[in-house]
Amino acid sequence: MELNERQQKIVQLLREKGKISVSFLSKELHYSEMTIRRDLTAMEKAGLLKRSHGMALENDINSQPITTRSFAQDSEKRKLCKEASEYLEDRMNVFLDSSSTCMYLIPYIAEHKDMCIFTNSVQVLLSAANFHIPCYLTGGKYYEKDMCLLGGQAEKYAENINVDIAFFSCAGYSEDGKITDDSEEQTAVRLAAMKNAKKIIMLFDSTKRNMTYAFTVCHKDDIYKMIV
Repeated sequence: MELNERQQKIVQLLREKGKISVSFLSKELHYSEMTIRRDLTAMEKAGLLKRSHGMALENDINSQPITTRSFAQDSEKRKLCKEASEYLEDRMNVFLDSSSTCMYLIPYIAEHKDMCIFTNSVQVLLSAANFHIPCYLTGGKYYEKDMCLLGGQAEKYAENINVDIAFFSCAGYSEDGKITDDSEEQTAVRLAAMKNAKKIIMLFDSTKRNMTYAFTVCHKDDIYKMIV
């Protein structure tokens, strides 16, 4: 499901409040309750939220398939990647993780000459192919929800590549700058890819703010740039 700006705002409000009423959304977004109910029905079918007695309830976006997550915070992710693209130059080796955010960098990579992408994401590979960008894919076990490869083989491959710049997005970052994720396997691949990257850039949309998860990836002081 591709989210329009109104629906993206609903996802953001749910992340902030946990649950919200149809009447609140109608007043906050300046649309009729009928329009809001249609949005909520479509979003519930897509697995983005739950509904109960006139209320919309948060359904953690991080638990959704990447094909769904890719459209959440769409405009915000595009802005993040436009800013991140300023760090791209011709003839770069670039690592992109399997986050839905980093997907939006591919058109900017395509604007440069002699670029090569390294990734553990099947979705990145397919998108890079559409732009005729050379791409290397790690080995590993296929993880359907994120359309990516994980495990020991993916980690070994990632830690042995040398890239000019690596882009990542994780599940959250805290006020004190700790960057964390809810997946131990994803964290392991990211840490492996960071080892020999000349520059590391983290991208975070507003839903990741002040969120802390079980597995620590790094601290913002350990990387080249954090774009929020």
